[in-house]
Amino acid sequence: MKIESVVILINKFANDNQFARARKLMLKEWVRITEPRIVQTLNHEARQFLKVLKEERENTDLHALTNIDKKILNLLNQKIREANFSYAKRIFLQHKTLVSTPAAQNWLTSDARFMCNAWNMDS
Repeated sequence: MKIESVVILINKFANDNQFARARKLMLKEWVRITEPRIVQTLNHEARQFLKVLKEERENTDLHALTNIDKKILNLLNQKIREANFSYAKRIFLQHKTLVSTPAAQNWLTSDARFMCNAWNMDS
């Protein structure tokens, strides 16, 4: 598809608040759409959306965790919320390397981070 057609479609999708379709097209044509001369042809909404996508791509933490890792972290959050600390500590000790990663820290609640830091200092 010609880049001009892509720009027209992205502008239309952005104006119509069809951001899922705009995202799909932008990611498909990422190399061409991020060229400076092409960015200038995008309308305001599309440029703002492009900025969001660039920040998202720079932040690789979104895809650093698998679904299993996310389930483990959610279980840890849940057990700490329920004050079931013995089970939560067991989960923490089994998955200590996972919990210490920066991506995992973003998934933990503030209470869970506090407890994990305390258990980390204890062991």
